[in-house]
Formats: sequence, C-alpha cells, structure tokens
Amino acid sequence: MRRRNRGSGEGVLIDLTSLLDVIFILLMVVAVGMITAGNESQATREELQVQTVETQQKREMYEEMLETQNAVQEYIWEASVRVPYDPNTLMNRKILLLNEGEELLEIELNGSDVQAGLDTFTETLSEFIEEHADRPVILVLNEEDEKILYRDEVAVNEILLNMARKYNNVYIRGGAGE
Repeated sequence: MRRRNRGSGEGVLIDLTSLLDVIFILLMVVAVGMITAGNESQATREELQVQTVETQQKREMYEEMLETQNAVQEYIWEASVRVPYDPNTLMNRKILLLNEGEELLEIELNGSDVQAGLDTFTETLSEFIEEHADRPVILVLNEEDEKILYRDEVAVNEILLNMARKYNNVYIRGGAGE
C-alpha cells in the first residue's frame, strides 16, 4: 500500500466546470439586462423627444393666444364703475371709475342731493368715451363688489344705459345692461 503525502498536491484535481457555467450564466444575464436597459432608455429618449415637440407646439399656441389677448385689450377700452359705501356713513359716498385697476376718476356723492355728483360723473364719462371713440368701450358696474345702495345702482345704471344709447361704441356688461 502506498501512502500519499497530503502536502504534495500531486494527484489533486479541481473541477472548475460548474464554476465556469455559473460565471457564463451571470455574464449572459448581465448582457441581456444591458440590452434591455439600452432599449428602454432609447424608448424613453424617443418619448421625451415627442413630449418636447408637443410642449413646444403648445407653448407657441399659448404665446399666440396671449398676443391676441393683448392686442384685443389694447383695442378695447374697458372701465369699471364702482359705487362703494360704508353703512356707517351713508350720506358720504363716492363713484369710482377704474381702468385696469387704476383709478381714473373719483366723484363724491355728499348728502341726500347727489345730482351734482351724478352730473359731473356723466360729463366726465362722456369725455372718456369721446376720447376713445375709435374703439369699443365696455362699461362694467360694480364688478367684483356687491356693496352698492339701490338708489345709487339705479342712478348709475341709468347713466350707463344713456351712454350706450348716445354712443354707438359703448357696451354695458353687468347691471341693467345684461
């Protein structure tokens, strides 16, 4: 009988076939994963390009709409007439004429006889309308403000209706004009 020497290493055979199989399988999985990821990223890039084109088209459309709106606003003159009051001081009221939020005119209505203030408002409003005779004039009563005395609302509505009858370019939005 022969004794083998354990430390010599002769005759020891290590089978690496199964290790190579595992490494080959791992390489195949990684390669397939990279191909799939590449295809997905290409599809994502194409989708992003389509969305970019659509977004650009929508942006151009909105810019055109904004330009049209600005052109219309430059062409049309719109004024808001407000007649606010404070319940504590019903004898002292005022009429405000506003254009794009800027106050153009403020007329005091003092006491129970407000006819002088209404006459001043009528004259001044006529001047504004005549200044803008080349374009449509839209008049709005108490836009976004519901606080108005009934007698003031009736008087100012009558003035606005008379302006619409007198001038062909005057249109009333809200109040008795609707």
